[in-house]
Amino acid sequence: MTNKSKRRGKIKKSFRWLNLLALVVVFFFCLRIGGQIKQYVELQREADYYQEQLEIAQADYDIQLAKKDLLNNDAYLERMAREKLGMVKDGEEVVSIVDVKLPEDGDINIEE
Repeated sequence: MTNKSKRRGKIKKSFRWLNLLALVVVFFFCLRIGGQIKQYVELQREADYYQEQLEIAQADYDIQLAKKDLLNNDAYLERMAREKLGMVKDGEEVVSIVDVKLPEDGDINIEE
């Protein structure tokens, strides 16, 4: 074998090792990037979930504020006192309507 062929063999072997090393490094970085992408997607889903929860809580808060504003309205308070508590103003009379079930004609049993 000549010197040239020996050098070519060494260069080919070292070139193979460099290719293998480069391949391993690229594979390692692909794994790392894949892990980062997976983590990013999971965090994005979590952020979307909490954003939805925030919107629900904000809507509930707005409803509670509207109810609070109604409690500062005298006409609303008076209506609620009349409807729920049965309260009346001085001088007013209370009329109650009672639903009574009366017997029908066929239900009446008259004996002479």
